[in-house]
This record gives sequence, C-alpha cells and structure tokens, in this order.
Amino acid sequence: DAKAGDGRAMYGIGSMYDHGWGVTKDLKAAAVWYRRSADAGYIAAWFAIGNMYSCGDGVARDLAEAVACLRKGAQAGDKDAMRDLGVCYANGFGGLAKDPARALAWYQKAAIRGCVKAMSNLAFCYWDGDGVPRDLKKAALLFERAGKRGDSNGMFF
Repeated sequence: DAKAGDGRAMYGIGSMYDHGWGVTKDLKAAAVWYRRSADAGYIAAWFAIGNMYSCGDGVARDLAEAVACLRKGAQAGDKDAMRDLGVCYANGFGGLAKDPARALAWYQKAAIRGCVKAMSNLAFCYWDGDGVPRDLKKAALLFERAGKRGDSNGMFF
C-alpha cells in the first residue's frame, strides 16, 4: 500500500485527489502523491506530475520541470510522456530548442506503444512536412488509423 512505499498505490491516491474521486479535489495533494509515486518508481506518475507542472495545477507552473518529468517518464517507457515530450520539442517548451526531428522520434516511439494521440501528432507532421518530407498519403493513413481508435483529429479523414 501507499504507506509501505507502493508507487502504484501512491499514484492511485494522487488520482483520487486529482479528480475528486471519494475525496475533496485537492490538486496540491495530488501533486505530492504523484511525485512520491514517481520517486518510488511508478512510471506513469512522471507523466501526471509533468502535466501538473506544465499547467500549474497544484504546483507553481514550471515548464523546465515539466520537461524534466516528462523526459524521465519517456525514457522509462511511458507512451503518454513520450508524446508530450514530443510536443515540447515541437514547440520549444521548457527551455528546449524547437526540434521537429526529435518531436517526430518521440511521437513514433509513443505511437508504436499504442498512443493514439501520438499517431495523430505524427499525421500532422506528415501533413505539414514538419521534421519529415510532406507526405499527404501517409498523413491520411495515420489520421485514419488514429480515428478508428477514437482520436477526434483522425475522425475527419
């Protein structure tokens, strides 16, 4: 359990506070529990705490810390952290230089692991020629695949 240092249990408590499930919603408490969970080795918590830093939810907004958390999650294999780290590279967030090629690489890694939003991000890269040569056929195929898996961007193709 959480008191014994179980990262998954800590993450669950963080989620409860984050969403107000069975407790009063408390984003500061959620951030504390997500950080404890991440520090205990629960990989998905890096994505959660990274997003809190990105938005300033329960913590002071700090894009550099958001990127650091997302990088830890991405390097540990979390598909959502991979996608969001790609977004950071695509936009030059958190002190990162804008790097479409790195963004593309993280989107690809996340998509391979089943992240539908990353598939949509990849489609936009091919649509716009951002980090890759423009390829509308590949973009359409990726949008279609993402749409079949419930991504709203892909549903228009």
